[in-house]
Amino acid sequence: MSRPGPPPATVAIVGLGCIGGSIALGLRRGLPGVRLLGVDRDPAATAAARAAGAIDEAVPLEQAATGDCLVLAVPVLAVRPLLERLAAIGGGEGRLVTDTASTKRLVCDWGHRLLGPVGFLGGHPMAGRERSGFAAATPDLFRDRVWALTPPDPAAPDALEPFGPWLTCLTALGARPLVLAADRHDHLTAATSHLPLALAHVCAAAAAARVGDDPLGPRLVGSGFRDVARMAAGDPTMAAHIAASNADELDLALAAAEGALQALRAGLRAARRAAAPGLPPATEALTAWFGDARARHARLVDGPAAGGAGVGGAD
Repeated sequence: MSRPGPPPATVAIVGLGCIGGSIALGLRRGLPGVRLLGVDRDPAATAAARAAGAIDEAVPLEQAATGDCLVLAVPVLAVRPLLERLAAIGGGEGRLVTDTASTKRLVCDWGHRLLGPVGFLGGHPMAGRERSGFAAATPDLFRDRVWALTPPDPAAPDALEPFGPWLTCLTALGARPLVLAADRHDHLTAATSHLPLALAHVCAAAAAARVGDDPLGPRLVGSGFRDVARMAAGDPTMAAHIAASNADELDLALAAAEGALQALRAGLRAARRAAAPGLPPATEALTAWFGDARARHARLVDGPAAGGAGVGGAD
């Protein structure tokens, strides 16, 4: 099992939105001796990060590339051009580049091809907020949350050996590293992360279509709708990048969702058919459907492995 190493002298964070800003704030508190650099195309983001004490200096990517560790906290499809620029800049001997993108197969293929197997480590923190921008950042965002890591050979005992300094950073952030293969990550998160993201938008669109222009609709939005559709308030570019970069797996997850919805609608039809005039409708089929979904939810969320494994905990 790989262990954390000495902290990097410098960490440069590319993208100072909610995720990147939270990394900066968390490292500032957990590793105060590390020099933190910020890279963002929006000067307002770097100004806000500097004002909050999250970074020591705002720099261009060329200067950030000379540091010990670069974190690419940008949407999935924005990772490739950054990796291409870093490869063109060169000077990456001993430098670690990692990312926070929500899908890993494409990103790891780009990173390992452009920077080499020990120059890039795929990463995905299983944390986030529907709000975006540095204003949404918090130093506790990753505390006790799984941070997926996808090295080239996740089954190797020393898979994370070259990345010890970044493991120290994750420890400072309070995250729980989980090592697995990039394709396994994308298969699983298509169901546990990307499907909820898609269905949140489906729920928001369908509810809005049914409510129409009725002025009482917004007044009857309850906590259930807010909980289910929360992610529909997020960045649409981020959502589109996630969906496009994991399209095959997300499509299969949506097919499973369609099957579940068809079973629910069959239960509704059964309830209508069995209803006698003036009497309550039959609910046996619907109770079975909701009960089965509840049991599956419990196995997924509350099962013995729900907390995730530590470093080297999965292949």
